[in-house]
Amino acid sequence: MQSKQKKLAIALLVITAVYFSFRWYNSKSNERTLVSSLFELDTAQVSSIKLYPKVNGHQEIRFQKNNQKWVVSSNQVESKIETIQIKSLMREILSVKPERLAARTANKWEKYHVNDSLGTHLVLENSAGETLANVMIGKFSFRQSPQTQQFQRGGEQSLSYVRNFEEEETYATKGFLSSTFNRDFNSFRDKTVLKLIPTDIKTVEINTKDESLQLNHSLNGWELNGLPADSSKVVQYLNQLRHLNNPKINDHYVANGNPAYQVIYKGDNMSDIIVQSYQEGNQFNIQSSLNKGVTFQSDSTGIFKKIFKRKEDFFQ
Repeated sequence: MQSKQKKLAIALLVITAVYFSFRWYNSKSNERTLVSSLFELDTAQVSSIKLYPKVNGHQEIRFQKNNQKWVVSSNQVESKIETIQIKSLMREILSVKPERLAARTANKWEKYHVNDSLGTHLVLENSAGETLANVMIGKFSFRQSPQTQQFQRGGEQSLSYVRNFEEEETYATKGFLSSTFNRDFNSFRDKTVLKLIPTDIKTVEINTKDESLQLNHSLNGWELNGLPADSSKVVQYLNQLRHLNNPKINDHYVANGNPAYQVIYKGDNMSDIIVQSYQEGNQFNIQSSLNKGVTFQSDSTGIFKKIFKRKEDFFQ
């Protein structure tokens, strides 16, 4: 009887030893696999960002820094990009810190959308064309979190899945990376039509196919073609142009002939701002000297109506 108990005790000890050995080995394996960062990056060294978003059919969107200014291009179309957009991209890139290991092997890539067909590919290069970072960005999900942290929805924490492009391991990191990087070309472009300081404007020249108007500011307020105008309406007009954007861009438009509509804004400590519009049926193709090379689309109720006013709009 004692012999059986002794054998049973030895067996339990062996099983316990194997169990804890496995736990120890597994924890060490995780320690070796969970790296502190996917890449080391000095954003000042980044001169080119290549993005291949899933939503864009994995067509390349390239951000290029030239003389400290960034431009964005795709399909031979180049456009300005707002500084805030680049800062946002860099901030998100630097935020990529592995929280945990999600998978070790390539057979889990599809599950986390970090394969070629489902993921968004991101490549960063320096001025010499050397790769600084090369990652695949996958889906995001939520997990229960006992603590209140940033990027949470109620008691849940958002996680995005990423992997180094040349490696098999997939990691979970905080945040919504796909909302920043899985976007189309136009979403990154500078959509500025007008940006002005209303109090700096002293003269506005509006020329349309029907009439020519000239607004002038004097000590007595605003005048229109030499007659007193409703200054409050002129101020309201200029205020809505303080920062006017338009998401609708027509890259295929080629201007033919003279514009049917034109406005020139003149003032103190500024260059003239010129906005022109070419009409095609009920559509207006609008070009601004503040965003050269870009044609914005509008119908008669959109930004066209905000820019090209009629004489009666400035009188009581």
